[in-house]
Amino acid sequence: MRERIILILIIITLSQCKENKIKKEINIKENLEETKKVKVVEYKENEKIFELFADEIISREEFLRAKGLSISIYEDGLKTLFIRADSGDYNTTSGDIEIKGNVKLWNSEGDTLWTQHLVYKYKEGIIKSDADCRLFQKGKYIKGKGFESKKPFKKIRIFGKIKGEKEK
Repeated sequence: MRERIILILIIITLSQCKENKIKKEINIKENLEETKKVKVVEYKENEKIFELFADEIISREEFLRAKGLSISIYEDGLKTLFIRADSGDYNTTSGDIEIKGNVKLWNSEGDTLWTQHLVYKYKEGIIKSDADCRLFQKGKYIKGKGFESKKPFKKIRIFGKIKGEKEK
């Protein structure tokens, strides 16, 4: 019963935290506990923005933690960015997301980035990390210490001492 109340509060909080008529769907498999195997879909003016799948969601005062995380981000009705990770924290006040553990991002063009930690700054529209990262793009691997992408995963800047190698 407590999980059901927390889930209802999550739905209410998420439905009030964004502007421009954003609609959310949360689907939970009926035969499992309320916080297990969660699917969250966010819409903006009837256009899908993202889908989030999680093995478990934990609610705290100002954030939600998702474990076993998989996210698909849409642009103009098409899936453009995919993210998988061990866990992620969503700050319900700022809209920022911190993703941790075996993070993999890839886009529809096949560009792929691996890291252990990244942050999405909602208000700034920036994905960034200070952790070691490895990018595969146009048949080449690039390694560095941190990255930043202003428009999620379109143009990526790698920081630190950069090493590159061709695909084997």
